[in-house]
Amino acid sequence: MTSAGSVLGSAFYMAPEQVTGREVDGRADIFATGVVLYELITAHRPFEGESPTVVMMKIVNEEPQPITKFVSDLPPALVAAVMKALNREPARRFPHAGDFGAELRLLRLSAERATETVAADREDLAQTMFIPSTPAAGAAAAQAGAAVATPADPAAHASLTPSTGTGGTNTIIVKGGKLSTWLAVAGLGLAAVAVAIALTGRGGGTATSNSPSPSTASGAAPATGTPNTPGAPASAAHVKLVSDPEGARITINGNESGVTPADIALDDIKGGRVRVSKRGYRASDVKATASQLDSGVVLVKLENEPTGIALQVSGAYPFEVWDGARRISAAASRHDLVIESSRTLRLKSSEVLLDMPLKIEGGAGSRVAASAPALGRLTLRTPLETCKVVVGGHDFGYPPLNEQPMAAGPHQVSLKCPDGTSKDVDVTITAGQTRTEVVR
Repeated sequence: MTSAGSVLGSAFYMAPEQVTGREVDGRADIFATGVVLYELITAHRPFEGESPTVVMMKIVNEEPQPITKFVSDLPPALVAAVMKALNREPARRFPHAGDFGAELRLLRLSAERATETVAADREDLAQTMFIPSTPAAGAAAAQAGAAVATPADPAAHASLTPSTGTGGTNTIIVKGGKLSTWLAVAGLGLAAVAVAIALTGRGGGTATSNSPSPSTASGAAPATGTPNTPGAPASAAHVKLVSDPEGARITINGNESGVTPADIALDDIKGGRVRVSKRGYRASDVKATASQLDSGVVLVKLENEPTGIALQVSGAYPFEVWDGARRISAAASRHDLVIESSRTLRLKSSEVLLDMPLKIEGGAGSRVAASAPALGRLTLRTPLETCKVVVGGHDFGYPPLNEQPMAAGPHQVSLKCPDGTSKDVDVTITAGQTRTEVVR
């Protein structure tokens, strides 16, 4: 539907790079998600105007109105997350939708752990909040006089449909009591982020699941890490284990223990082997930091499982990695790459005259480790003082050449004389040694 340089999209939700016809990637979806979350919080769009053209000019040239102009009681961290998603520069936004989602999940969990009860002050301040739709939760809501409904208060800024089933989704409850709208909005924002994750191809599993684990569904006793909803704070003797993406399988000392998010006993986190795994991602052993244990929330970010050959190349000096005529990794002493298929790469460094072929073989998901050659040194002596010293095409000027560092291996040394003659000598540099060559 588009051609080079054309623009297609809904004006209010377009990223600046989309408006100006620049290259667009998943970070444009993050920008659009930020617009939706801003609108849910404030009931205003960040960029408004009397025509699509005016809106697009504002997106490119102006900053959005401060959120605090419309809502004053928001946590600064939530404001910062939304404004980061709305940054005009793609590189300054969240790099992936999953990072945005993880930030909102932590904000929501922090709020839920800090807000245990809501006092009923005035009926006109009724707000929305999420609670698990379990039978026990439903009974508690009935006893408290809560009505299960979509929010009537315009402050909620969204039309929400309550869950009517008995199974796996959250129920929306309208309760009397003054509670900042942002907790509900964070839940809605996560739904928006889930859409962005799907658009950027990084989604995995459902955003929230109350479904029983296989062990509990079959009638067996629940395991240590009982699955829990993000709306249920962990007890004092537990921490909440959250993964990005959610829905990852938990094992404790090799035993199945549910899926994330889940409450895990502190003793298991500190002394047991807790592993989180999900198809398409690398399994990760949970190593909780002291700050995570203090906060009561442990977030594990899972890395995508490589679909090619995982290559690690290291050396004692910086070097580049090339694939044919294309440099695929800039100068560094270590390179971690994923190669699509078997091929021959080249390791290069003009500083130490390295130009070495590296043959990579393996199937998808395999791992290969290799090393760049160590360094030796070359000393050159010659009576032909007017001839330039050239090694591997690199001009070292006039002799002598004293202990020049070089990558171990064969090299061709040439003396290029003013009369057009050349003397060529093949030398082999040994790692950790100095080779002295005399050319007459």
